[in-house]
Amino acid sequence: MSRHNKYKLSRAEALRQVDPIVDRYLKYLTADAEDTEILSHDPTRRDAIIAQLYADPNVKPSCWPRDIVGTDPSPEECDEYLAQADAAIDKLTPPQSLEDRVTRCHIATAAILVLQEYKWGYALQDYYDLQDKVFVQYNDKFADWMKNVFPQFRAQHPNVGLGGHPTCSSSMRQPSLSYQTPLIPPPMQNPGSPKAFSAEEVANFLSSPHTLLGKQFRSSPPPVDGHDYEGMWEVESYTTRMPQGRIDYEFVILLKDFGSVAIPMGQEEVKLLLTHSVIVA
Repeated sequence: MSRHNKYKLSRAEALRQVDPIVDRYLKYLTADAEDTEILSHDPTRRDAIIAQLYADPNVKPSCWPRDIVGTDPSPEECDEYLAQADAAIDKLTPPQSLEDRVTRCHIATAAILVLQEYKWGYALQDYYDLQDKVFVQYNDKFADWMKNVFPQFRAQHPNVGLGGHPTCSSSMRQPSLSYQTPLIPPPMQNPGSPKAFSAEEVANFLSSPHTLLGKQFRSSPPPVDGHDYEGMWEVESYTTRMPQGRIDYEFVILLKDFGSVAIPMGQEEVKLLLTHSVIVA
C-alpha cells in the first residue's frame, strides 16, 4: 500500500475541498506576485533582507515540502501547517515594510508547494477531474487578477523599494504564533550529500526566484549538453517583467570560476544551469 493513501479523500469530501484549495492557491499566488514585484525594484536591499532572514538559525532557507512538514507528515500536520501559514500571511497583510514582504513571500511560496503536493496531489489523487477543476479555476482566477488587479497594484507602487517604502525596526518582525510557524520548518531529515534537482524542483525555483537568492550552486553538466560552464555560481539579482501579460524573470548570474563575472541570463538559461546543479551552501 502506498504511503500516500492516507491523504486520500472520499469523493464527497474531495468535492467540498475544491473551493478551499482554489481560494488558498489564489491567496498564496497573489501575495507572492505582489511581493516579488515590489522586491524586484531594489534588488540590493532585497538581497540584504533575504540574507538577514536566512541568517536566523531558526529559519531554514528552503521552501520544499520535505523540509517544511517533513517527509511523511500526517494529514492533520499538513492542515495545521497551512492554518499557520494563513495566519502568518494575514498578520503580514498589508505589508508595512520590505522586510514584511520578504517574510510573507517566503511563507506563501512554501505554502503553495505544500498545498500542491498534499492537498491537490495526494488528497485528490483518485479524482483527476477534480484536480483539473482546481487547476482550471485557480488559473482562471489568477489570470483575471493579473489582468485587472495587478496593473493597478503596479501603478500604485511605481517607486517602492527605491526609497518609497516605509522602513521597519532593525530586527525583522516575525509572525508571532503560539507554536512553530511556517517560517521555522523542522530540521531536514537525512541531509546526506547534495542531490541533483528534480524537474519539479527546478520549476519551483523558477516560479519563485527569490528562493534562489543566498544560495551557492555547483554546475556539472555532461559534455554533450547545451552549455559547458562547470563550477560554482549564484544568483546576484533578478528583475520581473510582464511581456504580453505574463510574468517573466531576468537574472544576473555570478560565475565564480570565471572571477565572479556577472552574466545576464533568461529563464531558460537558468533552467539549464539548475538542471545540472546542486546546492553547496
